[in-house]
Amino acid sequence: NNNNNNNKESSSYSLYMWFSKFHTERYWDVLSVRGVLADGSLSEPWFRFSGAATPLPVRRENVTFPFIVQFESDATRVFGGIEMFYMLYPRSLELVKGVFRCTTSCGEDEGRGQCHNGKCVCNARFMGAQCAERRANNQWLAIATHGIKPPALQSSKMAVVDELAYMFGGRSPSSSQSATSNDLMPWRDTAVDLTMPRCVWVYDHARSTWSSLLPPPSLLSSWPLGVVGHVWIARPDETIVLHGGKHVVNAARSMMNRTWVFSPATRSWVVLADASTTPLRTRHCGCALADGRVAIAHGVDGSGTFSSSVFVLSATTGEWAELDVTSGPSARAGATASCFGSSLVLIGGMTQDLTLQYDIWILNVDTGEWTQRSPSGDFPQPRFAHAAVKRWDRELMLVAGAASSREATDDTWMYNFETNRLTRSLHAEEDSKYPERLWAAVGALKSGVVLMYGGTSYFKGHTFDDLWTYLDSFGSAADSDVRFYSSLSSTTTKTSTTTSSAKTTAAKTTTKTTLTTT
Repeated sequence: NNNNNNNKESSSYSLYMWFSKFHTERYWDVLSVRGVLADGSLSEPWFRFSGAATPLPVRRENVTFPFIVQFESDATRVFGGIEMFYMLYPRSLELVKGVFRCTTSCGEDEGRGQCHNGKCVCNARFMGAQCAERRANNQWLAIATHGIKPPALQSSKMAVVDELAYMFGGRSPSSSQSATSNDLMPWRDTAVDLTMPRCVWVYDHARSTWSSLLPPPSLLSSWPLGVVGHVWIARPDETIVLHGGKHVVNAARSMMNRTWVFSPATRSWVVLADASTTPLRTRHCGCALADGRVAIAHGVDGSGTFSSSVFVLSATTGEWAELDVTSGPSARAGATASCFGSSLVLIGGMTQDLTLQYDIWILNVDTGEWTQRSPSGDFPQPRFAHAAVKRWDRELMLVAGAASSREATDDTWMYNFETNRLTRSLHAEEDSKYPERLWAAVGALKSGVVLMYGGTSYFKGHTFDDLWTYLDSFGSAADSDVRFYSSLSSTTTKTSTTTSSAKTTAAKTTTKTTLTTT
């Protein structure tokens, strides 16, 4: 608000605003931009922001002067704060996909990349200064996300609903192991172990952004405690079932005897089934059948004994019932389960005497009959704490885990359920990196894009806070383009380029503002 701004013709200027950091307490801390009316009162918000996800760039044409940036907070918690930029520019100027022009093409028309702040940001399949070099297939790629992200986590679980990846549970290193991870844990409750987050993290692959979901403190009791060794299973009705696992309070471990259902649509939890009938399990595995039932198998029971039993959660009554099964895979923990129709595919795990397995079993949940499969092709080492995700309706992708040395492996395998064939995904380049870890959170989008977050190196004692996607010959990462600024191109009006360079230089003003929550 200055004399120069007040003298500007409102109809000839546009406001462009973007953020490099945004971390506030959702609903309790609000940043808004408002115009000041002739009588001194404030207009309705032009823009309004709250929460932990970095907002997309926004633009308003025909701005009025003066205008204000207003921050409101209940000041009960200190989060990461806000770093905001804005620019006023004449409508006659063309603003292209970022703040500054790139000196060369980034291959926007061919889908290779986008210009951002004068540099080319390449999509997943391309690399180089102009995004002109095509990456080789069959490799893992680290994803650079915008804004906040989860702390370093092991034993978290990921489930996908409506192309969003929801992650819950897991253990984060203590402050003595990693000072940075605890800086990002404002959702912790002092009544529970500080290394076990209880929020739901949501990853939007189209925007490359994370956000966290947690209600105000008054409603915290309606959310489950943080757990490890649980199952977190997306059902066909787009809800997610949380069952079992352990919670740790002051180093004392307790088995969780509740079954929760999380609704991403309403962001709310419901407790299912009588606690007395809920099977006590940790380090078990499970999946959702086509009719909405959820099956869980094996794991460690309440007495610490490895189990081979199978339970099914009814889609109609919400109650558990043990399934009468034929002789099948030995009792084990750390296996994986994936469902195809009414069949459950169980792979690997570790038995009570610490023997690692890599057998493949198929359970017909309708009949209770187990059948062991002998796949064709190569065969991986026995392992546990690996991940298996279903892509499309025919293929399982098997990722990492711990092999006989108890160290994390870095190999990736494909198992075709229809042809019963195992194939190892070979390194496409000598210097390509595969994430080495176990107990990672892994999920697959409907497009076939596979995501992996966190995990641990086990004996090396390192817990990860990175996000990866897999690029293969089927194009599973073809949709993993960086689209953070794509919304800007759809709202920017391209006008005549006859504006004089002198006017262009003089009219452009960029301002940086930093707000820290107090």
